Amino acid sequence: MIILKCLLIGLGFLCMPVVWFCRSLFLGSTSGVREFKELEDMGVESHARLTYLEPFGTRGSASAVYEIEVPGGDNVRKQTGVTATPDLVIGGTYPIVRHHQLPTRSYVGTMEEVVDWRKTHEKAAAGAKRIGRIAAALAVVSLVSGVLIVALV
Repeated sequence: MIILKCLLIGLGFLCMPVVWFCRSLFLGSTSGVREFKELEDMGVESHARLTYLEPFGTRGSASAVYEIEVPGGDNVRKQTGVTATPDLVIGGTYPIVRHHQLPTRSYVGTMEEVVDWRKTHEKAAAGAKRIGRIAAALAVVSLVSGVLIVALV
């Protein structure tokens, strides 16, 4: 009986980090989804010119700076991490989706990629929420069961 009590209470406490992790994953995903939904709704497809590219790390990553053409003749710079591939050429133009009023909010890629990114992260957020709820329910049931066994014995 002592082993059962310890297992139930221990399981309840072990579920808490899972709940916390899923909560933070959910909150992070939903903020990104919100930004990409806004970009999907208010975004304009445009072109950006690659002005800087420097590899970093050992996994084929690079730091890239793009200049985005905006109405009025101004250029806005966007720094982002990219996968270094041979088709990235300084001076080359690449598709970009930029917010029509806030050009600093942008995504290097096409509108289709923005929609795909949003959908993928919406699914991830929903999965994190579901797993977090299951872990929270398991924690409550385990802790209550353990406490009841302690109280009744």
